[in-house]
Amino acid sequence: MTREDIEKKMHESAEEIKPLVTTLVEALCEAHQKGYLAGVELGAKMAYPQWIPVEERLPEEVSEIHHCSTDVLIGYFADGDNYQTTARYNCKEKVWYDADDWGEIDIPTHWMLLPQPPRKRSEI
Repeated sequence: MTREDIEKKMHESAEEIKPLVTTLVEALCEAHQKGYLAGVELGAKMAYPQWIPVEERLPEEVSEIHHCSTDVLIGYFADGDNYQTTARYNCKEKVWYDADDWGEIDIPTHWMLLPQPPRKRSEI
């Protein structure tokens, strides 16, 4: 086989896979766009926390450091009024605790993640 034959085969092979490469690049661009939009949506949710019904979803484990507990703001109804307080949800025990004294509390109706703590001006 001559050099020209090899170059011709390479060119033919490249032309054969061109549609496949084009499809792959388009799929990657679409996946990137969807991921970007999902990230924007998540960022908006984190910037503006929303109340989440406990029937819909419970807090998840944040890290091993927290031993499967997550500090959150909770809302609940009692005696005809609604209340808000910070609480800790232990996802292994599936129990809610008061965030201040770790006493067990009634199940809330809603919860939301707490915002990040303020940073020093030098950290901004």
